Amino acid sequence: RAIAAGKADVALCSPLYLKAPLAAGLHVAGLPSLPVVGPLFFATREPVIRAKDEALRRFMRALYRAVHVFRNDRAATLAIMAQEPARLMRMPDAAAVAAQYEIFRASTAEKPIPLLESIQNTFDMVSEAYDIAALNPLTLWDLRYVLELEEQKFMEGLASAK
Repeated sequence: RAIAAGKADVALCSPLYLKAPLAAGLHVAGLPSLPVVGPLFFATREPVIRAKDEALRRFMRALYRAVHVFRNDRAATLAIMAQEPARLMRMPDAAAVAAQYEIFRASTAEKPIPLLESIQNTFDMVSEAYDIAALNPLTLWDLRYVLELEEQKFMEGLASAK
C-alpha cells in the first residue's frame, strides 16, 4: 500500500508472498537477502527446559529428522504438504504445492542452527517493535540440544542411513 501510495520505493517481502506484488507490476530489487532466524525457532522459559529436558531432546531429534526429510525426500514432503498444509495455505493444486515447497526448501538450511548474523538481524527487527535493546541477543538462543546433536553427528547419521 505504501508503494502504491508513492510513500515508499522498496518493501521487504518473503518469497512466500511475492505472487501478488509481482502481479501488481512490482519487481524484485537486486538486493542481497537478509539472513534472519527463519521459521524454525521455538521459545520457552528456563523452568520448562529444566522440567522437560528429555522431552526437549526428543523434540530436537525429531526436528533434525524432519529437516532431513524435508530437504532430501521431495516426494514424501510434497505428499505431506498436499494434505492439511495445502488446505491451510489455500494452495489450489499440486503445482502450487510444489512451488511453495521450492520456496520453503530454498530458505531452509541443511541443519536448524541459527547463524550469528541471522540472530543479530532478527534481534534488530524485533528491537524496532519492542524495547529489548538492553538484552544480549545471544542470551535469547539456547543451543545446548543442537550442540549435543552436532557432537553426535546426528544429521550425518541420518544421511548415511539411506
